[in-house]
Amino acid sequence: MFSHVMVGANDIEASKKFYGAVLGTLGIGPGVANNNRYFYRSPTGSFPITKPIDGDAACHANGGTIGFLAQTPEQGEALHAAGENFFRWLVTDRPQNLITGPLIYGMEIPLLMLDACVSFYQWACFPIYGITKVRRSD
Repeated sequence: MFSHVMVGANDIEASKKFYGAVLGTLGIGPGVANNNRYFYRSPTGSFPITKPIDGDAACHANGGTIGFLAQTPEQGEALHAAGENFFRWLVTDRPQNLITGPLIYGMEIPLLMLDACVSFYQWACFPIYGITKVRRSD
């Protein structure tokens, strides 16, 4: 399915030491240096580490790529076209997704904090006043 999964790293030498040890447990041989990148290869794909090419620090997916393995060039072109069509659909037919998505996902942390506070309140105060605790499944 994947030809490679590349991750960004700020310190290639430290990353090389870490991934060399981890991937060595899977029988993957030593990596190969190539400019600011280091490649670990297996018969089914590769795992490169790289400094991000935009010059910014590596974080989340900055410096990371995922390559899908296509059997033919036509299959690769069809995959690329499907991806482009999805983003075109997202922007043109569903702009509300782009507008409301950050608001919806931005509420996760406040809601988790609210849940933690309510749980703590129930745990601490309900026994003092003799109130029966409410189970989450109710």
